[in-house]
Amino acid sequence: MPTARNHIAVAAIDDRFYVAGGRFGSGFRSEITATLEVYDLKTSQWIVKRPMSMARSGLNGISVNGCFHTFGGEHPSAGSSGVFPNHEMYDPITNKWTRLPDIPIPVHGVTGLAYINGWIHLPGGGTRMGGSSGSKYIKWFVPKCNVDDSVPCRTFRVKPGRRFRGSPDPEAGAGGDRKSTRLNSSHGPIS
Repeated sequence: MPTARNHIAVAAIDDRFYVAGGRFGSGFRSEITATLEVYDLKTSQWIVKRPMSMARSGLNGISVNGCFHTFGGEHPSAGSSGVFPNHEMYDPITNKWTRLPDIPIPVHGVTGLAYINGWIHLPGGGTRMGGSSGSKYIKWFVPKCNVDDSVPCRTFRVKPGRRFRGSPDPEAGAGGDRKSTRLNSSHGPIS
């Protein structure tokens, strides 16, 4: 990788490996970057692409519908909590980043994003800079590769082992009222 850094967001699209953001030092107060570098598996070459609109580290990323979504991140420049609410989407065809609606609960350090049944799931994450906080919320939304079609995140609090109304099931409609899901704290959704 041309730029040595840590606390990055990574996604694979087609035959390319996308690496965005991160920090250069060992602490969360170290210098951060908006850099986007792409490794092409066919040519075995790194390519520098358009950077994110804002430098972030500890951010979260996922590939969906041919685009690279990045969420959150941490740094003292993010304000009093030290956590960014930003949601950006990179389109590799246009080489452009689009700022989408902020995530409703700013987080960093989510290591288990998932794209399931047409929905991006963003569970938990640190709500304050550093590693001493966590969230019991799951944020989810339907991603689009067009800012006009974007649907803002919907947030639900999840208590492990309890039932809650609402589902990220696209068939259930916006309110998600047709399905209840029980969550197990160590294994996620169970039936």
